[in-house]
Amino acid sequence: MTLAVDNRHVLKAATKSAHQRAEARWVTEGRFADRAAYSAWLAAMAGVHVTLGAPAARLLNDPSWRNEERQRLAALKADLSADLPECDTSPERSGSWAWGVAYALNGSAMGASILLKSGAVASGWPRRYLTVLRAYATSGRLHGFFAELAHQGIDLDEAGTGAKDVFAALAQARH
Repeated sequence: MTLAVDNRHVLKAATKSAHQRAEARWVTEGRFADRAAYSAWLAAMAGVHVTLGAPAARLLNDPSWRNEERQRLAALKADLSADLPECDTSPERSGSWAWGVAYALNGSAMGASILLKSGAVASGWPRRYLTVLRAYATSGRLHGFFAELAHQGIDLDEAGTGAKDVFAALAQARH
């Protein structure tokens, strides 16, 4: 019996330790330490979306993902009550790299649902970004993204680099 492994599962295995380092940087014992730590995480996510997510969405030239990125950036701006820097407009990367970035950022929608459900985010803390991600995860759009990713003829090493870039940026961001 042959077990078929798709792009998502290859990327998940290839980026597991990088993903774990990023999560461990921000969430301890299933929650954020305090509101300042949560706000720093939101700022780190904003930085990742500005420097990696928005450029990757433009590179893939996918209107639905560009719209998702705009919604996420708007939610982060509202949660942080601050303007975000302009997005880099000229990524020197491949489409495979962009798929890896999309994998990491879209996959975080599952984590958003868990954070909201688990009590990791205290009441009264801003939740627009997490709510936008949860809506993406529960609407079927995340499932559709993973189905599309599974059928892409991408360079998995380059896609892994894109996903690892997201996780590394989060792991290295100021706390």
